[in-house]
Amino acid sequence: MRPEDTLQILTCNYLDKALPRDICWTALEHAGQLTPYQGAVRKKKGVRSGLPDLQFLYRGRSMAIELKTATGRQSENQKQYAAEFVASGGFYQVARSIAEVAEFLGRNGVPLRFQPPPPAPDHAKSKPKRLVGYRPESPSPALIRRVGKMRSRIMF
Repeated sequence: MRPEDTLQILTCNYLDKALPRDICWTALEHAGQLTPYQGAVRKKKGVRSGLPDLQFLYRGRSMAIELKTATGRQSENQKQYAAEFVASGGFYQVARSIAEVAEFLGRNGVPLRFQPPPPAPDHAKSKPKRLVGYRPESPSPALIRRVGKMRSRIMF
């Protein structure tokens, strides 16, 4: 799974709980591996490239959010769509975290039921601590016999 997919899943889980009941919103699944035939059919059906990841309609206000990781960049098609969306009266944001999504929605008049939790620390950048003198022990033969007896008593 791509990092942007993870960000979108976490964001949608937050939005499911935090958004007011009277908002209309959706996540768009428009990217992916398509055969040339599938791509041609989508294009004929009017599906454009560059669509945002999330779209909202709240009390007459249309909003769109493109989710990107810290290093992600918009494609030219995404930039074109964003310009057209804003020119048509919509509100558009590139967000790199759940907090940025919440801030954008709040700034555009969407009352959130709660704010997102603080981001988890990035453990990928820190080196794991080495436990000095720790060696995992293998289970003793007595423990293995006890577990085996317990398993034989469990009926499935």
